[in-house]
Amino acid sequence: MRRVIDTRRMRRLRKERDLTQGDLASRCGVAVNTIGRIERGELQPSKELAERMSKALRTNQANLYCEVEDAVPPEGMDDDELAAVSAYRRLDPIQRAAVRGFIEGLAESGSLDSALVAAKAALAIERSRQPGGRQEEGPVRRTGA
Repeated sequence: MRRVIDTRRMRRLRKERDLTQGDLASRCGVAVNTIGRIERGELQPSKELAERMSKALRTNQANLYCEVEDAVPPEGMDDDELAAVSAYRRLDPIQRAAVRGFIEGLAESGSLDSALVAAKAALAIERSRQPGGRQEEGPVRRTGA
């Protein structure tokens, strides 16, 4: 077991205190994208940054952490691939369909344009499977961010 930042708790605390990622970054003396990467689970902060974050969020530093089992990464996966899988797991089913469509389209054609078309098609199919069968066009939005 190891201690890592509980990204959902951190995001919830930040929002409860009406802070944007930019506000928190400013109070901690880091770039906005650093806070975003921490909240997405892509980066673990140093002890010093975790201390500054806990003060800015008006919480005990231990409250920012959770215990996780040390998982053995699948053979051959590097840190970027593990981060991508971790981010994918936080998506809802509709968003996952769009990502799968994009990756499959890119792998088949090698073209970003074709990948975007495949992502939109996968998104439309998944939306039609959802209650109400929504099929409107528009950007894919992350929920709960």
